Amino acid sequence: MFLLRTVHAGLSLAVLLTVFAAPALAHGGIYRPPPKIPPRDPIHPGGGLSPTTQSQGTERGAPPWQRWWQYNAERLLKVRARVLERTAITGTTKKPTDVFDRAGLRAKTLVPLMLEALSDPSADVRVAAAIALGKFRAKAARAPLLERYESDKDRNVRDAAIVGLMLLRDPTLRDRFRAIVRDQQPTRRTRGLAVLALGFVRDTEFLAAVLRRPRSVKVKGTPAALDELRACAAVALGHAGSPAAAGPLIETCWDKQAPRGARGFAAVALGRAGGPIAVPDILRMVRNEDTLSQARYGAAIAAGLLVSPGDHAAMEILGRKAERDKDGGVRALLFMSLGRIGGPRATKYLLRELDTNEQTIRGFLLLALGMCDEQDAVDQLKYQLLRIKHPGDRGACALALGLAGRMESAPSLRKLVAQGRDGEREWGLLALGLLGDTSAAPLARDVLHETNNPRVLRQAAVSFALLRGAAAVPDLLVRMKKSKSTHFRVTLARVLGLVGTRRAVDTLIAMYRDPKSSGVDRALAIGALGGIGSSDAYSPLSEFAFDFNPYAASDAVRLIVTLT
Repeated sequence: MFLLRTVHAGLSLAVLLTVFAAPALAHGGIYRPPPKIPPRDPIHPGGGLSPTTQSQGTERGAPPWQRWWQYNAERLLKVRARVLERTAITGTTKKPTDVFDRAGLRAKTLVPLMLEALSDPSADVRVAAAIALGKFRAKAARAPLLERYESDKDRNVRDAAIVGLMLLRDPTLRDRFRAIVRDQQPTRRTRGLAVLALGFVRDTEFLAAVLRRPRSVKVKGTPAALDELRACAAVALGHAGSPAAAGPLIETCWDKQAPRGARGFAAVALGRAGGPIAVPDILRMVRNEDTLSQARYGAAIAAGLLVSPGDHAAMEILGRKAERDKDGGVRALLFMSLGRIGGPRATKYLLRELDTNEQTIRGFLLLALGMCDEQDAVDQLKYQLLRIKHPGDRGACALALGLAGRMESAPSLRKLVAQGRDGEREWGLLALGLLGDTSAAPLARDVLHETNNPRVLRQAAVSFALLRGAAAVPDLLVRMKKSKSTHFRVTLARVLGLVGTRRAVDTLIAMYRDPKSSGVDRALAIGALGGIGSSDAYSPLSEFAFDFNPYAASDAVRLIVTLT
């Protein structure tokens, strides 16, 4: 959505950013500067590797599975796609009447509005406008965004301009991005963003050279700067979509002289771009416990992208390592990959681990079972929902039943929500939204209007939007107008960006133009309008968060995965 740079309503920036990010909506759209000291990783209570990225939107003490969920939620929720599919409004046989021409709205209203906002006195508004123009892929935005990058005095706005230009996917910008990468004057993060942008214009040859030998393409800088650029090049190659990326990525995974961040991201990128040729290397990294930890985590993630349910030999390796690996982080990520692969064999391995007493990985196991699409898994999840006592695990089990998509689970989930225990009911609400249980819409509406818990509000808003579609907009607008909490308004604006209607557009434009609105609230309105005007099923920036390796370091990538 946008970067928050200011302090608002007496809250410190640290507090704002801690609470604003929404795990039910992937990364929440807000930049949080990385901590100077990496936080302790609850997956490794005995020491182990700590992730370099603080959890975005997982409150202190939240179960570790919520970190994985916050990055991958948008891919699994598919809010906009589900809303468009579910045309029936609760309690009626009517279809939504507030349908509008999104392309016409962009061209006639939203693009001119964003070009105007690009010169707004508020840096927050300028950031939101720059990213929105990129989402719209507005050709008219190319020159204004370049000008904003060149002249704006605010670093965040300059970086947002690069993100907007990246989203245009304009191949004629290739040389401009290359020039930024080669220029040693911009910050390390800015140059990294330019590298990521080269992935969107499919500049595979240059990216491969940056990953392997930056100086061979006249890219120079301090060792730390070059490490950052190489890490970003690994990520960008995964998005470039070229089979030619496999060789440099495999080489980097095994290169002990390569930066740790590059090796960790290269393993995940193999899952995106490597194809079948990368499977042996991915399995080798998973099996070899002496391999660099960041690369093993990346390989554990990539396995879910590359291995097919019918590859029995590969499935045996993944299942055995998920059961026995000494690293709890690898086990947790392998559980998620098995769930993503799905099928009877993956379900068998996961069910064998169901009685584990390792609290830090049980949530991953339950979510993985929900992704398997097997009746045996659903039966066990329904049983576990009655048996589990730990609220974090019950929340994961409820969400897993929603992901499984079996309406037979709805009565148990409604009961869980009715019990009203925070830490459980928000995930039950979200699961009911995933199931499309329209009888739960009044319950979601009541919670939306009554809760004072930011976590519960997030899931209630998404659930209500899933269940009511365009008909949810009036309630979302009312709750947003009445709320004195900036935390709540951020969440509600985000949901409006996914399900907004013509009525929402008019209200948000009025909010942006209201001279009494703060810069933050006006930026919220611009960010929500950017979501409404986008034609994508989900934000294209979400691609960076899906299957993200949070144990690999990069300032630019850490910024991107907090945007939506």
